[in-house]
Amino acid sequence: MKLPFCFNNSEFKQELEDKTLQRMDSFVTTFNELVAQKRLSGVYLNKGTLYCTIQSYFIDIYRMKCFHNIEHANRHKKAAFTMTWIARLKPIMIEKNVSDKDLSSIQLLANEYFALMLGLNFLEIDADKITERFIIKMLYILRYRNIESLILSLLLELVETSENG
Repeated sequence: MKLPFCFNNSEFKQELEDKTLQRMDSFVTTFNELVAQKRLSGVYLNKGTLYCTIQSYFIDIYRMKCFHNIEHANRHKKAAFTMTWIARLKPIMIEKNVSDKDLSSIQLLANEYFALMLGLNFLEIDADKITERFIIKMLYILRYRNIESLILSLLLELVETSENG
């Protein structure tokens, strides 16, 4: 795959690879924690899709930084872009031994839930302090709405302000 001119740089490609693998380790750890806590079950993480998801995130962030001429993305943007790409590419798959009649909303919304938990982790917000009503609304938005990442980052900033006072 030939990257656009601004990405056609060996240093950028190596940095992209390094950051992707590092972030992947972090996301796999978070996924495993959610499974161990029984917040996710009957699902597995497709690491190939996760790799593509994280790489898409970094390229998208890089484009945004180039377009807006900023050096660093704040944590709200990082959370929002992460959530958007997880919800879009869906790296969590339902295990093949789960029958149609045994499917639960936790399995059907696993990617959206994972995206939300990762977003809250970026902001260091305890998910247990977030109301169930808000979580349900966020899962709905991530599943059924095409929300712009920059708008989502603003929403996350408001959530953080609300939680931290």
